[in-house]
Amino acid sequence: MGVALQKAKLYEETRRQAAELEKANKLQADFAAMIAHDLRSPLVNIVGVVEVMMAGMFGDVTEEQKKWLLRLQANSRGLVDLVSDFLDVSQTGVRLCRCDQRSGQSYGDD
Repeated sequence: MGVALQKAKLYEETRRQAAELEKANKLQADFAAMIAHDLRSPLVNIVGVVEVMMAGMFGDVTEEQKKWLLRLQANSRGLVDLVSDFLDVSQTGVRLCRCDQRSGQSYGDD
């Protein structure tokens, strides 16, 4: 009887810890999504404004201005890609954690 009670307590503790981990994973995913959105939105706007400027919508663009606009455009696109990659990696990590929880397998304990 004592062993069964101990196993039941351990099982409940494991369930509680799994629920806490799931909550922490959701908070992390939500935070990562918020950060990615807050960083990506202004960068996408910069890329758009640069494209409009390069098209001559605000007047003629000199070669020197064009050089700097192209640089700004490339750097902004690179940052958008970096933010997107950050979000992808963050979400992948959360999904892996959930899979581990459901399968009962532990990785990294080799």
